[in-house]
Formats: sequence, structure tokens, C-alpha cells
Amino acid sequence: MPSLISERVDRVIRQSPLGRHLSRLRKLAPRLYTNLRGAYSSLFSLDSKHGLERYQARALRRFVDIVPEVVRRIGVLEIGSDLDGKVLRELQLTGCNYVTGINTAFSDADLAQISPALPSGCTLKRADMRDTGLPDSSLGAVFSVSVFEHLLDFERCLAEMHRILVPGGIVYAEFGPIWSSGLGHHVCATADGQQARHWDPRLNPLADFSHLLQSRDEMRTTIANRVPPRLEEGILGWVYDSDAINRLFFEDYLRLVEESPFEMIQMSTDREHVAADMLATLRMRHPSYQVFDVRNVELVLRKPR
Repeated sequence: MPSLISERVDRVIRQSPLGRHLSRLRKLAPRLYTNLRGAYSSLFSLDSKHGLERYQARALRRFVDIVPEVVRRIGVLEIGSDLDGKVLRELQLTGCNYVTGINTAFSDADLAQISPALPSGCTLKRADMRDTGLPDSSLGAVFSVSVFEHLLDFERCLAEMHRILVPGGIVYAEFGPIWSSGLGHHVCATADGQQARHWDPRLNPLADFSHLLQSRDEMRTTIANRVPPRLEEGILGWVYDSDAINRLFFEDYLRLVEESPFEMIQMSTDREHVAADMLATLRMRHPSYQVFDVRNVELVLRKPR
């Protein structure tokens, strides 16, 4: 099926009552939910030359639709690049003359292995979004998919994006699940060959919003009989100690963007069903916040001319 139709179906589902209630199916029938997702991805596929994951291909197509080619040609920064440089290569095919990908996880050995194989105009480097080392006003756009929820010192990251973009430059980001959502714990832990993964309900031992409602000891008690001890420690470490997630609520993102030097061009959200009693409990436990049904965010910012 043509990618254009697939993209339209995606957006209808994700921003409709059907999409909002998929979280209920995920909890009630995890195997059925997983099978339906697999069937949907197969039926409504999104093609890419370099084998991108569906979420990457979807975000890249949105980026191309939103960011004019004349802006992309100036140069693009991808935050959180994959080691194989697949997204970099796809970005270059959209008319980006110069594409730089950064990731703090790259090692010297990784970079030495992959860099020679990258096409001219594509560069990977180990760098933090808080301090990229790139020249002022040197790029036309920033592209990011499933990374903003991991960025620490988010205000500083926004300031760095603003610094490296030309006037009129654009930031495109799709990210989530954010901390204030049901799966905001974003758990990703491995021990003794066993895994805990937030995106697979069969491998996720944490109840929705448990990271916002339970203490470390309470969560330990809840999962003690569900996972082995070493994996249990990995899960607790991820939720309560890890610096791999930023723990920002939806309203925090709004405030930090509004306080930044950027103009907000667009913000759209994927929302999930939250039962009335759960919402009341969350608001009582976190009285500074009201919004807990936003799971993923698409954000477009522009540096004023």
C-alpha cells in the first residue's frame, strides 16, 4: 500500500478515540495488542531504502513535509543517531547536503568502524546536545525521533539548538512516551539474558503510572515475584536512578519551550485513556500537574529571523 495512505491512516488512528483507547487493550490483552500491532505494521508499511524502523520512517516523512528543501540543504543535525547511520543516509536522500549525527553512546571504536563507510556529506560524532561543538548558525534544521524524552538539561539543549541554527532554522522532533504518561518510566533493562521493555506488554512488568505513584520499595514489592532478582534491580535502577530519561512532565515541556527563544510552529499529541479515578490520584500526588494522558509529542520549532 502506498506510503502516503499509510501515513494518513497512522495520523487518523493516533489522534482519534481509537488511538486513545489502545492503551486499554494493551493492559487487558497484551498478546492480542502485540499481534494487532504486528499485523498493522505489515499491512500499512512505510518503505525506506535503508530499512528504517516504522517510527523512524514516519517521523522522517513528516520532517520532509514540514521543513522546506531550501532549509534542509543548508545542513541537518540528527540527535541520537543510530550507529549504522541509517537515518543519516535517509536524510541525505531528502536533499540534505550535509548531515551530522550525534550520540553520547558512540565509542571511538564504533566511529572508526562506521565513519569510513558513510557517504560524503554524512558525519557521525560522539557529542551531547548540551554542547555539540558545532559552529554558530551553521545548520538549517534539527531532526530527532524518540530522543527528546532522554535529553537532560532540556533548557540548555534548546539553547544549543537555537545557537547552531540559522535564522529561520527549524527543529522537528517526535518523542515519547514522556515521563508523565502511563509508560513514561520507559523501562529498558536486561539481566542474565532476560529483558524488561516498555514497548512490549509481554516484557513490561510495571503497571501504568507506577513510576509516578510508587516508592522504590513499593515497586520492588510489586515486581518481586514477577521478575528475577537481578532484573528487578535493573528495573528499579532504570526508573529511579538512570540518567537515560529526563523525567519531564508534559507541562514542563510546554513551559521550557515557551521560555525558549524559539517560536512554536506546531505541537500535536498522541493521547491515551486515563480512568477518572486514576487521573484524580495522579493530580493529588502531583498537584503541580494536570495533564497525564499525553503519551507522545510531535514538536516543530523555528528560530526567529
